[in-house]
Amino acid sequence: MVGLWDIMTLMSGCSVLAGALAAARVEGGGVARTGMAVVLGLVMGFLSIVAVRMACERLLRTLPPDDGSQKTPPGLLLTFLALAVWTLGLGPFLSMLVARGLIRFAFS
Repeated sequence: MVGLWDIMTLMSGCSVLAGALAAARVEGGGVARTGMAVVLGLVMGFLSIVAVRMACERLLRTLPPDDGSQKTPPGLLLTFLALAVWTLGLGPFLSMLVARGLIRFAFS
């Protein structure tokens, strides 16, 4: 079964790729810039997915064992919030900055 964490993990990789592609478009588009952005986006997306999976494993080790209560641990809620902020805001923004800088460096 696919959980919310798995879906958000994939979204974090895709949003980083989208940020890199946006950088190529801002820098003028073209096949070479777009190709470079795709490669950079795939690498940064893979690194983002790996980082999110490592954070998930670390989080699962710190959670208390399930005692049958319906109360959600506050650490879990904060982690989902942090993942949402990374996926929808920081990840694409940082990947756009990195890709834009590398594209400018390569094509100047």
